[in-house]
Amino acid sequence: MQEEVTYFVFGQMDEESQGGWIELWSGSYSDCVDYVNSPQARLDIHMGVYTNHVIWDEEYADAIMEMVGADGQTLH
Repeated sequence: MQEEVTYFVFGQMDEESQGGWIELWSGSYSDCVDYVNSPQARLDIHMGVYTNHVIWDEEYADAIMEMVGADGQTLH
């Protein structure tokens, strides 16, 4: 049996907001893709709330957070 992998969507903030990434969503890969393609996520990009979205698996996200010393804030 395969272990289920958790994926995360991060939004990159613009330079005026001091850049950086903030966790926006988590779940299966298809859940994350659905979120990125949702009207709200597209509107956030269009209005400049975030400059882009990325989807990282749990292992990669943990490695990045450990490297930069972030505590993984979540917005819902």
